[in-house]
Amino acid sequence: MKMKKIFFCLSLVAAGFVSVSCEEDILHDVDETYVTLSETNTYRVGDEVRFQLHGNPDYVYFFSGEVGSQYEYRDRTTIAMDDLETCKLVVEYTAVYGLAGALDVYASKTFEGLKGDDGPADLATMQSIQATMNPETKEIPGWEKLPYDEVANTPTVQEYDITEYADSFCLAFHWNTPAFDQTQRTYRMNLSVKTKFKGYDEVTTPAGSLGFLSVSMNSDYITDPYFHDQGNGSVRFLATGYDIIMQGVAADVLPYCLDSWVVSTPRPLNNIAPDSGHSVKAFSDDVTEYGYTYTKPGTYQASFVITNGNYQGMNRKVQHVTINVIDPITAE
Repeated sequence: MKMKKIFFCLSLVAAGFVSVSCEEDILHDVDETYVTLSETNTYRVGDEVRFQLHGNPDYVYFFSGEVGSQYEYRDRTTIAMDDLETCKLVVEYTAVYGLAGALDVYASKTFEGLKGDDGPADLATMQSIQATMNPETKEIPGWEKLPYDEVANTPTVQEYDITEYADSFCLAFHWNTPAFDQTQRTYRMNLSVKTKFKGYDEVTTPAGSLGFLSVSMNSDYITDPYFHDQGNGSVRFLATGYDIIMQGVAADVLPYCLDSWVVSTPRPLNNIAPDSGHSVKAFSDDVTEYGYTYTKPGTYQASFVITNGNYQGMNRKVQHVTINVIDPITAE
């Protein structure tokens, strides 16, 4: 982020790595630097708002006050569940080779999760879950079985509404091939969670942020049920082009049917990126004026983070400016 660049530059100054002139030996009082507008602060959509920078500040960082760029939310990483409008899971499945019907997909809002550092305990947890599975319908108490329309050798994308799981979402894939004397099917998947909050653009959470863990139920790996990324017969997370690959094997290569779970870490789905602004002036820039254009009518609290600093130290202040933006004039 540009803010990080600003403080990085300041740290260089403080360490004495940046040469300064006699004038720069003085740490200017931040109270001597400020921002002003023209006498009226009412503007129309599409008009450029001009801000005057006074006192030659060293660094200026700007938050427009629009959604996604509000100073008060610069450190916010979650948003109220009441502001969640939609939440969906998007999975692209590609099933190749072998016998069909080897993959089932589940979602839960009550599962407390796996340990991730205790293989025997996590294996026991998945064994107890699997023991409650209806052998015919594959339904599991406490889990919703998500529909999956398997099409061989053709990528298919399916979307699931998981809004009801937003408080604590857990996703699980069960890979259990039906026979080992025929090719055991391979599944390749890409997936993400897409959330939409009131007033914000849609946020995409990639698979890598969901904390997936593989647990093998096969007895060969009972001492290390986290067995993965070992090629044929294993779940792969490190494959190029896919988030998850369940890599099958040819007929009779293994004397058993592959049986593994891939389970995400339960998590609320109200995460959001902190609001951000952008740099208006850096240490060596000569900037006395800044222009910004608003594209929607409204009342905005623009914020300027003004920083002065050199090897002697640093001081900072935040100045807020209210901007009223009205609709543009339209020809009648």
